[in-house]
Amino acid sequence: MVWFWSRSGQELHLETTFDNETSEFVLTMVWSDGRRETERFTNLEEFRVRLVATEERLQAERWKNSGPPLFVPEGFPNKRLT
Repeated sequence: MVWFWSRSGQELHLETTFDNETSEFVLTMVWSDGRRETERFTNLEEFRVRLVATEERLQAERWKNSGPPLFVPEGFPNKRLT
């Protein structure tokens, strides 16, 4: 999934994917200046906690959702998670 955020003419994409090769959940922030920040998690609950904390931080910094999320099917697990 990709979420779109904006603030004062800046854009930010918050991407969540699953890396099927490494079995890791991936959180990537792509800034309008091209900078990318990526974090990887092997535990789903740690990933969820980090995602919520990131969204709360963005809101506290006055970022606003600027559109509906985009579904990216390639970013999901290709097998059932245990």
